[in-house]
Amino acid sequence: MAGDKRKYLRFELPVNVKLTTHNGTEFILKTQDISDSGVYLRSNNTELPKVGEQVVIQLASMVAGDEPREINAMVVRQDEQGIGIQFLLERDAKK
Repeated sequence: MAGDKRKYLRFELPVNVKLTTHNGTEFILKTQDISDSGVYLRSNNTELPKVGEQVVIQLASMVAGDEPREINAMVVRQDEQGIGIQFLLERDAKK
């Protein structure tokens, strides 16, 4: 069996995330795990954005009083349980 080839460690972190598509559709999803490069969001909704679509996700701050941060991201994986999201650097996000 092949080993895990992920570059970044993943951590279980069940928190709610707001995902917004390019046309303004919003979803509230729960994270399964998160790493420095992305997050896996659980959902059985079949109308989620497809692989290759850019989205904006908003993570709630862990510090009281801080505003939630918006992060440009791209859907890189989709299965029956949800979608894998890769965080994009500002230079990688489509304008």
